[in-house]
Amino acid sequence: YSRAAVVQPLDTVPRREVVVLWASQTGNAEEFAAATAERLSTVGHSTSLVGMDQADLGQLPPAADLLL
Repeated sequence: YSRAAVVQPLDTVPRREVVVLWASQTGNAEEFAAATAERLSTVGHSTSLVGMDQADLGQLPPAADLLL
């Protein structure tokens, strides 16, 4: 039994556009959101990191996945 994540080869992972939307009072969520966006980018996804206080919902890409 292993808790290690199974990593697929990069050429078999479907590429997605992901908007990581975050809000934070202490900075913890901002750091976590940045690390998440970096990890998603590392495996080939197109990511955007957006603070909720600066998000314009009308400008979010309609086909993107939204990660809160």
